[in-house]
Amino acid sequence: MGRYDEYILHPPVRKLSVPDDGRVVFNGFFFMPEQLRYDFKIGHQILTKDMIGDNPAHYHNHHEVLMWLGATPDKPLDFGAEIHFCFGEELEEHVFTKPTYVVLPPNLVHCPMKIVNVKCPIIQIEMMFAPEDGSDRTRIPFFPGDADFYLEHPLIVEVFPQD
Repeated sequence: MGRYDEYILHPPVRKLSVPDDGRVVFNGFFFMPEQLRYDFKIGHQILTKDMIGDNPAHYHNHHEVLMWLGATPDKPLDFGAEIHFCFGEELEEHVFTKPTYVVLPPNLVHCPMKIVNVKCPIIQIEMMFAPEDGSDRTRIPFFPGDADFYLEHPLIVEVFPQD
């Protein structure tokens, strides 16, 4: 036991899946504020196959950063996938085929998202910052028809601690 052990974290793996069809929408490490002792969330997963997200168009009261990076150690610019990501009320679709960061300020409508044509592993990182006013984070569906989406479609969360 060392003097600085409290600063070393070994996060559990979190697996999120959709109950309707068992589709996995996240399977990796996700640090929560209670682990970090700071109001910040960060998730990291390596994708080796296509993934269709479960989120309808929505917005937050906080900043969010999404990253997709190549996972080949000696060729970080190798990016064998397509990220389809929608922005704004009009759902303007963008397709990323190279390492990309997306910076989402509060209240910017975004999603749906899908990752397709995965030919080699890619890294996906999601960071959610604390709201500037100190309130709890929100995820608000944009279209009225999706108002109850998160109540009607709760994710199955499995947590696998490291030994």
